[in-house]
Amino acid sequence: MAGAPMQSETRASATARQVSGRDADSLNMLSVLTKRTYTIAANGRCVLATEQVPLFDDIAEDPDCPGLLDHDLDLYPFKPATDVILKGHAYKGALRDSARVSVQVGRWSKSIHVVGDRRATLSSRGEILFSDPDPFDVMTLRYDRAYGGRDQAAEARYGNPARELEKYVDPTIDLDAASPYIYPRNPAGVGFLIEPTREAVEQLRLPNLEDPEDVLTAERIVCGAAANWPRMPLPQAFDWVNLGWFPRIGYFGFVPPCDAPSRPIAEVVRGLAPAGILEPGRQEDKFSLRFTNGASLGMQLPHLKGDEECVVVGAHPRQVRFAFRLPGQRPRIWTDGRDGKLNETRPQLHTLVIEPEASRITMLWRGCAPARRPYMPEELETMQPPAGAPARARVQGAGGACGCGLDADRADGGRRVLFRPVCGASAGRGEQDPKDHDEREEREADQGARAQAVHGHARATGREAMLKGRRMYRLQGLG
Repeated sequence: MAGAPMQSETRASATARQVSGRDADSLNMLSVLTKRTYTIAANGRCVLATEQVPLFDDIAEDPDCPGLLDHDLDLYPFKPATDVILKGHAYKGALRDSARVSVQVGRWSKSIHVVGDRRATLSSRGEILFSDPDPFDVMTLRYDRAYGGRDQAAEARYGNPARELEKYVDPTIDLDAASPYIYPRNPAGVGFLIEPTREAVEQLRLPNLEDPEDVLTAERIVCGAAANWPRMPLPQAFDWVNLGWFPRIGYFGFVPPCDAPSRPIAEVVRGLAPAGILEPGRQEDKFSLRFTNGASLGMQLPHLKGDEECVVVGAHPRQVRFAFRLPGQRPRIWTDGRDGKLNETRPQLHTLVIEPEASRITMLWRGCAPARRPYMPEELETMQPPAGAPARARVQGAGGACGCGLDADRADGGRRVLFRPVCGASAGRGEQDPKDHDEREEREADQGARAQAVHGHARATGREAMLKGRRMYRLQGLG
């Protein structure tokens, strides 16, 4: 609607934040992250929602299923691709015991074959048999229903070798998570079977979510040895992938122990991971910002424009085919360029979360520009409007009540985000005394050095937190 006010945010809020980081070339940059939530109307049009989902400043796991993510971190300064997440359930179709769920965004799509609960048995001749699937009405689309998990029978029989290191390692390390009997691609799943003993087969749960082109069969369910895991099926789901799972962990330079496969692994064959993802090497050489993308394989897409047609099939409680178009409301984002300048950015879509049951989508945008140096957290938390920005007002807008300016010359739903860290003299305040300028430069140099130290500590701390998953692979190698 022409003439409606545009919201201009000039301070951090629940839905907008400025962060300091490095880009794909390891150059300093400032990123502004802004999140918008939309309701999908009956006609497929996305309308800005009254209630906005806030930015997530931490990773959240399902308390009932350790390792399974409820959501990932929103504050990555840079993602090389757009994560597309579908949260919800599969609903029964014409066949009561199976269904197909698919997500199409623009020209990209992914499908999952959904089946009801099945049981495995061991015949008198030692053959593994699968029962027919049970009918179902609703099935979650998370990784706890996908292939993976833990062979508890093999672990009980042979023991967890990581336990031998108990007196040598930090007591906060979860040695149970370091077991070699866990499937590295999806420890939260079901169906991972190393040895087909009767006890193991009888307690085995089979996956409900499968690849339509590579379904699990009784003939290939036995892994044979934990180190053979690369040849087993890829887990299929539409939710978040944990930082400690393969291949995401591979972008930190860590490779789960395995025997060298005789042929390229499925991720490489399908173009979902680089050819050297399983090869050993220095962490510094193997590190990649691809670790920031946590969507399921096949749903990490080249940056979307934000106006694509979307179709979800089989995951809406009332509509078999749920179609809508992304709103096409790319925000305008500036970062601080210092010396009274603003750097306008070219926003990229980091994340698209689709929730068919709530008829809702959430879009996370990033605008970034080069920075002179890293910025201290307290600098980023203390924002002020740039010179010439609209006067601050307290309004209720897309991000809830927040300090922002108003400008009445933009289309409906527009948002302008302008952030300037408060450090040194502010721009637009007249001529500066040379002495003040020198002091400012000296202060900036000191702040830059302190910021570098803080960033180094943050990287170490973050690495320690993320290595909750990575440690288990390092420990397996020692075991």
